[in-house]
Amino acid sequence: MSGLESFKRLSSENLKFVLINAINKTETLASRFRHCAGRSLMTLRRYKSQDKSVGRQQAKGKILLKFVEDMDDNFSILKEARREVIEDFMDIKNAKRVLQWIES
Repeated sequence: MSGLESFKRLSSENLKFVLINAINKTETLASRFRHCAGRSLMTLRRYKSQDKSVGRQQAKGKILLKFVEDMDDNFSILKEARREVIEDFMDIKNAKRVLQWIES
């Protein structure tokens, strides 16, 4: 499928679904998930008075993300990470508005 065909299939109605599928295996989602998991105390930056290195946090975050995706695609922390990516970073609200202008 060419880029033009893909763009023609994109609509304001299916934009959120397309974006969620597009970000599922990205480093951006993994990073946001790691932050959300830290805020919800699923992962710890410090344990028994010892700081965990950023690399170790990243590795544990990716393992946890994979486990959560396999377990439940609607897991609340995963949903929040996706929301942060598509709403805060990608500004889906205005992207939807632009698509509506194009459709009309």
